[in-house]
Amino acid sequence: MSRRDGTDQSIEAVERALDALHRLLEGEVPKDVLLERLCKWAVETFPNAEIAEVTLRTGTGGTGAIVCTNPRVAAIESALSQTCAGPGRVAAESRTVLRGDFGDGIAQRWPAFAVAAEAAGCETGSFLCAPLSFGGSAGSLTLYSPVAQAFSEFDAVLLRLYTSLITPTIQLAQDGRDARAEVAGLTKAMQSRSVIEQAKGIVMATGGVSADDAFDFLVANSQQRNVKLNRLAQELVDLTTPRAD
Repeated sequence: MSRRDGTDQSIEAVERALDALHRLLEGEVPKDVLLERLCKWAVETFPNAEIAEVTLRTGTGGTGAIVCTNPRVAAIESALSQTCAGPGRVAAESRTVLRGDFGDGIAQRWPAFAVAAEAAGCETGSFLCAPLSFGGSAGSLTLYSPVAQAFSEFDAVLLRLYTSLITPTIQLAQDGRDARAEVAGLTKAMQSRSVIEQAKGIVMATGGVSADDAFDFLVANSQQRNVKLNRLAQELVDLTTPRAD
């Protein structure tokens, strides 16, 4: 397989992951499920990645969520939450992609990260980390491989593309849900207004009163019966509207 073919397949893998994300976002998806899927798709998209981890932070120093395809690697970020150090933290704060091997001076730069990685059995492998925003929280997506120099510069660019497209995709889905909810609310409000207007007309016709007096009558009865105005209006309309046989 040529390098061009490999590049095309990698880009197609990102496209498939984003398409799957679109389909998933068509429904209401719990946050932890969505993060787990993002990790799963990342491993499928990058052949050299064995493990993927998403870390989100809330506030200035707290860790909001840690989701990983392998619990032993999730322990790395758990240990780092105390020191606020490591490639994930740097990627999130600097908005850059970090790529490296665990043996490339990691112990000197991030001692706690090196210790945690060794305890998780990743001391001879490599990592690739990119910033990720999710629901207003800043964090990172990190790929791990047991093989040294597993990730290329192209992988770094591709992971950056992957994480950069995730955020607007999720936001657009949220905006779409918000818009549908707003339309549903407006539709319901218009329907309620229509029923109230019908009820006012009935009161005006039967009582020989003005529109304002009819509305005041409905409001007063709504308060006395402790029911919503639109419900009272619907009851009045139902009582006075002949049923179809």
